[in-house]
Amino acid sequence: MLVDFHLTLPPQGVDVDAVVRNLKEAGVDAGVFYGYNEPPPINTLKAAARMYDFSVFFGIEVVFSDGKLLWIPPDEEMLKVIPSMEPFIAMGLDVSDKPGLWIGTG
Repeated sequence: MLVDFHLTLPPQGVDVDAVVRNLKEAGVDAGVFYGYNEPPPINTLKAAARMYDFSVFFGIEVVFSDGKLLWIPPDEEMLKVIPSMEPFIAMGLDVSDKPGLWIGTG
């Protein structure tokens, strides 16, 4: 199984169906999709994934002036209750109550 672990979607203007189709045609079987400081379009991605037999996982890419953090929660439902990471960034981002996988990038 080939998985792309870093697929960040801009907030709008992306043909999600085409993204998933192109990934599948390129031989990718699954992907972790992130939104910038907010969840990606989870329901739209799930619908496209069903059409192309593609596995999807979800996270948030938290953008700072000096780098990024990628967060993949253990349950996608956690993303639905956090509409935006902006308040957490403004307060210094205490992640102690947000379980899951955190990855730092430069």
